[in-house]
Amino acid sequence: MNKQNGYVLDTTYPVFFYKEMQPLWLKTIVSFLGFQTPDITEEFSYLELGCATGVNLIVAAINNPDGNFVGIDFNQQHIEKAKQLANSIGVKNIKFIHTDFAHFLVENKCKFDFIVNHGTFSWVSPEVQKNILDIVAHFLNNTGLFYLHYMCYPASASLHSVQKLLS
Repeated sequence: MNKQNGYVLDTTYPVFFYKEMQPLWLKTIVSFLGFQTPDITEEFSYLELGCATGVNLIVAAINNPDGNFVGIDFNQQHIEKAKQLANSIGVKNIKFIHTDFAHFLVENKCKFDFIVNHGTFSWVSPEVQKNILDIVAHFLNNTGLFYLHYMCYPASASLHSVQKLLS
C-alpha cells in the first residue's frame, strides 16, 4: 500500500453513501438546533474534501440542481471514477479536481456554503489536518456549514450494531 501523509494513494476506497453529508440533512439538523443555515432552494456552493469516487457528491448534485458541487481528492483513481460516473449519468452541476489540500488552499478562489469532510481527517498527518481546517477558515461563507466526520471505527467497533439500529 502506497501512502503519503497518512493518505492511501494506490487503493480506491469502497463506495459508501452517507446521508449525513447531504445538504438537506445538514440544513435540517442545524436549523432544528436553532442556527441560521444556507438556503438550498436558491443557488449554493458545496465542497467535499476527500470526495473519493464522488458518490455522495453525485447524489447531492442530482437532488439539488441549484447547487454547485466541487469534490477534491488526492487519489487520481478516485477522481477518474467520479468523473466517469458523473458524465455517464449527465450530472452537470459538479466538478471533480485531482489535488491535495495544500494545493487547493493556495489555488482555490471560491467560497462555499457547505464544506464537508468524511473520514479522512482521522487518517491523515497533523499537517494535512491543518490544511483541512485552513480551507474551512478561508473558504467557508459566514453562514456556511462545516461537517467533519472523525472516523474512529476501531475504537468504537463494539457500538457498530447500535449505530446501525439508530441510523
